[in-house]
Amino acid sequence: MWLALTLFFFVAFLASLFGVARLGFDANGKFQRAGKTLIGSAAISLLIWLFALSKVAPPYPLEELKSYELPK
Repeated sequence: MWLALTLFFFVAFLASLFGVARLGFDANGKFQRAGKTLIGSAAISLLIWLFALSKVAPPYPLEELKSYELPK
């Protein structure tokens, strides 16, 4: 479940940043109202993404990583 949330909110974060770049400014470079909503959604999705990322289990148990030997 945490891995799915991580993926979903990472995509939402990138989409929000893309939306800010495309819809957050007008032709003259002035900030638009839609930019505030997109920046807010980017911040919220970033926080949820980081929280969900911290809950994802590592791919290998930490006990096995301590005994890792470099290839010769």
